[in-house]
Amino acid sequence: MNTDFRVNVAFFNHLKTKKLIQKLGKEGVFSLMSLWAYTAQNKPKGILTNLTKDDISILVDWEGEINHFLDVLIELKFLDKENNGEYSIHNWEQRNGFAYYAEERSEKARKAAEQRWKMEKEAKKKGASNGKK
Repeated sequence: MNTDFRVNVAFFNHLKTKKLIQKLGKEGVFSLMSLWAYTAQNKPKGILTNLTKDDISILVDWEGEINHFLDVLIELKFLDKENNGEYSIHNWEQRNGFAYYAEERSEKARKAAEQRWKMEKEAKKKGASNGKK
């Protein structure tokens, strides 16, 4: 499970962020960052499967009008609405590749650990057969 996500150092001065603040207030930025944190931790591929508009607004503590929040995120290209109706974080893989590839990294590390343990076990076995402990 991811414990962090990346935010570009230019995020707060970016025109999209300024527009987000203009349209939703600073609460909109907080809710967007909450959405990114939730995504990194629970939906590392950036696709918000099985989440309704209500679910999203609850998860990010959005207290304003739900449709307006999501519409603004889509308009400013922070969020995409897929053809199947699901939402996804815009360019998540490019901007948060570490979170995106967490499962693959974990699997690779698991396989590497298994290989190390196998090699150690074989070395101990070989040493025991040579009269060594």
